[in-house]
Formats: sequence, structure tokens, C-alpha cells
Amino acid sequence: MNLRIFGWSYAVTAAALVVAFVYGGVEALVLCAILGVLEISLSFDNAVVNATVLERMSAFWQRIFLTVGIVIAVFGMRLVFPLLIVGITANLNPVEAFRLALEQRPESDPTSYAHLLNEAYPSIAAFGGMFLLMLFLDWLFAERDVRWLSWLERPLARIGQLNRLSIILAVVALVVLAGTLAADPAKVLVAGTLGLVTYLLVNGLGDLFEQAGGADAIASSGEEAGDGAEEGGNGAAAARPGGPSGLAKAAGKAGFFLFLYLEVLDAAFSFDGVIGAFAITTDPIIIALGLGLIGAMFVRSLTVFLVRKGTLADYVYLEHGAHWAIGALSVILLVGIGYHVDEVVTGLIGVAFIGAAFVSSVIRNRRLAARGIDTHRTADEMAAGGGHEPAPAGAPSGSLTVVRMGLGWDAAEKALPDAASSQVVDLDASALLFDEAGELVDAVWYQQLESRDGSVRHTGDNLTGLGDGDDESIVVDLTRLAPTTAHVVFTVNSFTGQDFSQIENAFVRVVDEPSGAELARYDLSGSGSHNAQITAKLSRDEAGEWRMTSIGATATGRTVQELVPATTAHL
Repeated sequence: MNLRIFGWSYAVTAAALVVAFVYGGVEALVLCAILGVLEISLSFDNAVVNATVLERMSAFWQRIFLTVGIVIAVFGMRLVFPLLIVGITANLNPVEAFRLALEQRPESDPTSYAHLLNEAYPSIAAFGGMFLLMLFLDWLFAERDVRWLSWLERPLARIGQLNRLSIILAVVALVVLAGTLAADPAKVLVAGTLGLVTYLLVNGLGDLFEQAGGADAIASSGEEAGDGAEEGGNGAAAARPGGPSGLAKAAGKAGFFLFLYLEVLDAAFSFDGVIGAFAITTDPIIIALGLGLIGAMFVRSLTVFLVRKGTLADYVYLEHGAHWAIGALSVILLVGIGYHVDEVVTGLIGVAFIGAAFVSSVIRNRRLAARGIDTHRTADEMAAGGGHEPAPAGAPSGSLTVVRMGLGWDAAEKALPDAASSQVVDLDASALLFDEAGELVDAVWYQQLESRDGSVRHTGDNLTGLGDGDDESIVVDLTRLAPTTAHVVFTVNSFTGQDFSQIENAFVRVVDEPSGAELARYDLSGSGSHNAQITAKLSRDEAGEWRMTSIGATATGRTVQELVPATTAHL
């Protein structure tokens, strides 16, 4: 798994070092290696935040991020962007700016590439600082179930209920810092405003299309799902947020804007590193090789590693540490309008936050483990041995025909910390249908209780866990599935947000309906601090027969929409 994830990074690193050696000998090779190590070691917070977004993207847009995105990161942000900044500052065209960069004049020369880039730093810092500050404040003021620095995050979340507070604070900070620190307040105000507008535009459009949906497979069934919600079960599904097209939030236009969001985020993270690289070398080629090819590739590999290994679900405070590191970086960038802070200090602050969050997560996991809760069972460990699960006694020896997923849990009457009411536990069972290429073609969940071909049927949404046995079931008639459907994947998520360590007597099982034999069973209660699971998949083999593979992979997400990208990794 590790070689598969990091293999391209190792290969690109070797190639970049060879190119650096051919380009400038041993000195260029050493400088390239130094820049690469610095970028990797100081960009872990970038990878963590990337992972939280990448989990929400479809397989297609994940591939785009890891291919087209790397080209943008290497040549766009580490080479073209500095050239454009210098060109605009010195009234040079891109070719003249590139020639100036290759001249490698010392920074003390006011006509040098490095000096002109540093002259533009206040505007660059204002743009990047405002973008990251908005990201941090929006995260800080949001309500969430898991808190790291609860003594600080909880009251700030309450304060954040004031509408547009993050925008107000960011604008006030920009005006104050531009007026007190900037040599040219007008330029800084314009750049900072552009950073704010860019965040609002990219983030807002992403949210808009996440809600509207863009995947034809789900959007086209929206009207049918709405009818099913009104007719099926207790009808409560209609009152819950998000329509069936919400499953497509990480595809289509939504996927594009999440991709764009990641690229702007990468740009904001890279501003300081690009400027700081000139303290090591003024050669733009070596900077592009070290920061771009080596550094950017490893940041993306780390991002994929975090997603595939479920690291953010196992170490729940890492996301918190990364966002606090973003907050610190935004402050440093904004202070950089008037006072430059050493890049090593900037990076070490991020490392400190990530390290503290990791240690806190380990302590939390040990406390849970002392109570018998397994918090480190990864997807790889759960699926160790690969292939299909051994058939239990009574299970059919041939192809499966009708399979049922059953989900059960106990109703909870746990008092909320800040309210007199009781806390309801609502788990959701879902089935995702994929074609041979791994594209989502249909879904059965609480707002779409039947697949379009009628082969998969949800028995109805249970909002509380009341009742004995299976509280929710999904029945799959494999003999009626469309020929284009190659996989059916069962998932479970906690809609009300509790992780499985907080839910009593929760289980999920897969049953062969004709024989009644359990093909797989997972006791969810005490299984860890995650709030979702990729349970099992049914796959059509080369002979056209259906087989089941147990997965049991931990995941994070309150809705099945959020589980689609994690699910595709197990096809």
C-alpha cells in the first residue's frame, strides 16, 4: 500500500535530483534536495487539510487533483506565479521576467528577480493571509461533535453563531494591519480584498453545487426519491436535510470547485515557501524542482495516504491541529505585510500544532482502548488476507441471489451537555451501486428507498433505534440488477454525529436471504471513534456470479454523500 501511494513520489524525486545534477552539478543537486526536504517536513498541515477535502471528491476529481493538480502546483505556483508577480511589479513581460530570473543576480541588487519578488511580498501575504484566515475562522466558528481545545473551541463556536462574524473579523484585521504595517496600504487592501473574495467565491460556489448536486445518476432520480420519502416508512426522511442529488456533491461542478478550492489552498500555503526559497537559492529552475516536483508530489502522496489509511478517523484531533496551524500561518502572513517572519519559524509552528494534536489523539485512543474500544483497526487490517470471507455454516456454495443488509442499535437517552432534552441516535444504512469503471450509477438510502431498476429496496428509515432486531434493512435481488452494475457496497453512517464508541448495541450484518445464514457481521459499538463504516461489497465475477467481500473499513461522515469517495477505494 505504501509503495503504491508513494511510488510516484519516489520516482519523481529521483528524476528531479538527476535533472538538478545535470543542470547545475553537485551544488544544484544538494540545493534541490534541501528545498524538497523543507517543503515536505513543513507541509504536513497542508496534507491534512487537503485530505479533509479530498474525501469529499469523486474518484474522477481525485485523479484530476493528483494529475492536473500536480502540474498546476509545480509549474503554476512554483514557477509561473513568481514570474507573473515580478513581471507585474517591474512592468516586464513573462519572457523578460524569466530571463531576469535566470540571471540570478543577488537579492541586494534592486533590479534582481529575488528583490522584486520580495518587494511584492506584502501584497502576496495579504492575499494568502486573508484566504487562510477566512478558512480558519469559518472552521473555528462551526459546530462540531469532536473538539480538541474544548475550553476554547466551544465558546468560540457559540460566538460564531453571529452571522458573517468571520467576514467582519477578517475585514477589520485587514484594515488595521494595512493602516499600521503596510508601506502602501492601498495595494495591501486590494490584495487582501481579492483574497477574501476568492475564498468566498470558490467556497460559496462549491457549497452551492454540493447542495444542488451534479452527478446524473443521482440527480435524475431526485423526483423518484422525493416521492419515496413521502410514502416510505414513517415519512421522516422528508424532513431531513439534503435531497438525493446530494450524493453527487463531490462530482460534476461541485467536484470542479472543490478542485479549484484545493489549488487556491495550495497556493496560499506555498506563498511563504516560494519567497523563503530565495534565502537558499535564487535559481527558479532549482526552486521548481525542489519545492515543486519533490515537495508538491510528496504533499499529494501524504494526502492520499491519510485518506486511504483512515488516519483522520483514527487520530481525530489531527484535523484540528492542521486548522490551528492554518490560523497561525494566516497571522504570520498578515504580520508579514510589515515584518517578515523566518520561514523555518512558520513551518515549526505548524509542526508543533500537528504534533500536539497527534499526541492528544494517541492519549484519547489509549483511554478508549482501556475501555475495550479498538481505535486503530485500519481498513487494511480489517480486510487482511484479501479475497472473500470464508463462508459460514449454512451459507450457499454457489452464486448469491438475494442478500439483505441489517442494521440495528439501541435508542439512547443521553442528556445533552447544554440542553435538557435527550440525544437521539440515528444510524443510516445505505447501498451504493457502481459500474465496472467504478462510477456511481445509483444509490439506495433514506431518501431513495428503491433503486431505479427495483432490484434494491430499503425497508424504511428508523430515526431512533427503537425496536428489536434489525432496525433498518436493505434487500438486494441480485438476479434483477442491471447488467451494467458490477458492485453493490453497503455503508453505515451516524446521521446524528455520535461515533460508535458512544452508541450502545450497534451492529451491522449481511445475510443470505434464502438460507438465512450470516455472511458477515460487525459489532459497531466499541469499534472505535469513527462514525461510519464501509461494511461489505457484492461483486459480479467473470462468470457472472455474485460474491461477497467483507470490508469493515472505518470512515468519517454523517451522510452517505460523504462516504462515496471512501467507498470507491474498496472497489
